Amino acid sequence: MGAARGGDQLAFSAGDPNQEDHYGLTLGDAIQHTWLYDFATESISVVAYGNINDECHHFEPGDGAVLVCRRYDFHFEDPHWLNGGYRIVRIDLSDNSSTFITDEVEQEFHLHPQVTADGSEMWFTRIQISGTTQYRSIRKMTLPSGTPTLVRDDASAVHLSPDGTRYLYADSGEQNIIYASDLDGQNEVLVANTAGTKATYSPDGSQIVYLQNDGANNCQHIDVVAADGSEADAPTRVRDCAQSGEFITQVDWIVVP
Repeated sequence: MGAARGGDQLAFSAGDPNQEDHYGLTLGDAIQHTWLYDFATESISVVAYGNINDECHHFEPGDGAVLVCRRYDFHFEDPHWLNGGYRIVRIDLSDNSSTFITDEVEQEFHLHPQVTADGSEMWFTRIQISGTTQYRSIRKMTLPSGTPTLVRDDASAVHLSPDGTRYLYADSGEQNIIYASDLDGQNEVLVANTAGTKATYSPDGSQIVYLQNDGANNCQHIDVVAADGSEADAPTRVRDCAQSGEFITQVDWIVVP
């Protein structure tokens, strides 16, 4: 799920209840198409469909396209279910065409696409699989087809600030607690002293929202902290899943007119 920068649309994925009839798949909810919700008309429309599973929705500047991390071509080769991806895909909302941005690399996942404010670069998380071990790093590449280069090792879940000067990341070497730094790695601060997920800047860049796992209740709370690190150990809980009974998996900010 991801909100448009203009606050008028929401991109999200949804399963196909008839995926076995349509794609011959009995693998859970493997099929996840991308949809757009329009707030003004309160309507939805599908913008990417087929034998695909889209996640990590992110609107590029101008809201003319949505980037997703995609798995695709689900099929059964006895005794295993197989698929391609994860790869980063750009969905052009003018014609709903999909274009792969990152290459298919064996034993690699490409996640969390983020386009810089000027639209010139894409940052993303790369996960390399070696046996049972995962190696995480943040990469960047010039759009549309540059060669990815290393930004930070042992880090993942990158999210760029609205003004394009800073980024959030989860530190793999410190149990995935959340840090923020300038794009060049300077002025690093701890912003959430916990292994939160889906960390996202507010539209004005002053706050960060993230999901906090509650193992006892098998759900995730919504917590908010200041982006300057002053509330790293004192988050504000804005949604308590244990009280609401909700199972929350995604969170994002949107400007309400």
